[in-house]
Amino acid sequence: MFDFKHPVIGQEAVCPDGLGRVMAYEDRFPHQWVQVSTYFNDRQCKWAPHNVKLVELKVASCSE
Repeated sequence: MFDFKHPVIGQEAVCPDGLGRVMAYEDRFPHQWVQVSTYFNDRQCKWAPHNVKLVELKVASCSE
């Protein structure tokens, strides 16, 4: 079975429609999907997790 990495809402992701942001996801087997809203044409499609590549989150450190 595919190892489903949970996305963060608003995280950038690449799906077959292009680059966009994660709008929602579900991880209740067998209902596993990630909804991505693309930047170019604002398509909001639900994709199987293996069709979505999450863009790694980078956390900036704060120095006082």
